[in-house]
Amino acid sequence: MLPGRGRTLSAAAARAELLLTSSSIAGESCNHRQGIDLLREAVGHIEPFPASKTREIWLAEILTRLGNTQRLAGQYGEASVTLTAALNLAGWDSLEPLRKAGVLNAQGILAKDTGRFEESKRFYTRALELMTGALGSNAPELASVHHNLAGLLHAQGRFDEAEPEALRALALRNLSVPPDPTGEAADMSVLGAVLAGEGRLDEAENRLRTALQIWESFYGPDHYEVGVQLNNLASIQQTRGDIDAASTGYRRALEIKERVLGRDHPEVAALLNNIAAVECARAHRTC
Repeated sequence: MLPGRGRTLSAAAARAELLLTSSSIAGESCNHRQGIDLLREAVGHIEPFPASKTREIWLAEILTRLGNTQRLAGQYGEASVTLTAALNLAGWDSLEPLRKAGVLNAQGILAKDTGRFEESKRFYTRALELMTGALGSNAPELASVHHNLAGLLHAQGRFDEAEPEALRALALRNLSVPPDPTGEAADMSVLGAVLAGEGRLDEAENRLRTALQIWESFYGPDHYEVGVQLNNLASIQQTRGDIDAASTGYRRALEIKERVLGRDHPEVAALLNNIAAVECARAHRTC
């Protein structure tokens, strides 16, 4: 219904904005393939116009979201190419530090997910520097980077270092106006995983069950994040030696993630490995 299809940059931007909103809705449902299609369509509206600050800002935003969505879909190579293009655009104008920080943060997540831990740390550190310089050290927006640093340290088994980052993320998130309950749930999830790594299983379980309740209250019992919490809780149950409960939790998480992500996603492979480990433990127990 929008007038002037493709004739001016402002008209193209109006269409791109609607596509970004639609891709966000798809993202809330973890429909990453649809999100990728919508974001590529948005790129197609903006890319043909001559270089200008407005064009580059729009493209940087769209490409950042596209790269992050490709990562969520397990398309790591495509995500790397897209985010590199976004970073080049975000650096076009030094007056856009927050936009550049957003790209660096996304690149940090991708580097962590693909095992490039030192590179991930560099991306996060630079993003944090840019955001702190622009917003101050107590801005709620910094919570996401502290959250990601906690996740990176957890992946490296550096649990003592990860806990302060997770607590910092929670503290900053609590300053959000309006409140950000799903962001808080995400922070509780990473804190729970860190506490489990430290062997503080009861504390970890309490955090994870609170996160699970928040995700279920917003999205129902079949959402991707519910699967994440079920996986983490099953890991605790496995550590305690409750093989039956762990198997049930892992299998429920697998059911959710296969439906949301597809059978060929790396996260599905990790869950299959967890189930295999539990069944191996069960076999040894019964022998």
